[in-house]
Amino acid sequence: MIEKNRRERPQSDVRLNGEESPLLDNRQYGWYNSKLNFIQKKAVANILRGKIRNMPYVIFGPPGTEKTATLVETIKQIFKLIPTARMLLGTPSNNSADVITTQLIGVLRMDEQGAQKRTYIRAFDASIAQDFIVDEIETFCAEANRTEQKSKS
Repeated sequence: MIEKNRRERPQSDVRLNGEESPLLDNRQYGWYNSKLNFIQKKAVANILRGKIRNMPYVIFGPPGTEKTATLVETIKQIFKLIPTARMLLGTPSNNSADVITTQLIGVLRMDEQGAQKRTYIRAFDASIAQDFIVDEIETFCAEANRTEQKSKS
């Protein structure tokens, strides 16, 4: 089954050189997070290659194994290497969505000309109190049903 879904050519010909840095078209790219270990870097490179189409990549492990850091590195690399990429992220908790949003702010902020680099929306339900929204990510937040709820009061 997996062999049938394997791509003939990867979506990005990313590989790791001897220094474990990503290479694309023989051009070396650096890591945003230099603390990633080899297994995490390999996971990022494999996701960027997209060799197995129509199959999800699952990053799993016990707490404290830097799964979020690996995901954030992958997102940043995708934004850098595939500028037209669009993605939808889902998280199991508001806290994890806030952590990911906070770590992505650097690649979402304005470029040298003052234009916003990326459109990013951190969506959450209107039942979340405004006080629980981290100030740093507030500009990226969209509140579902907030206007309906205000009009009822």
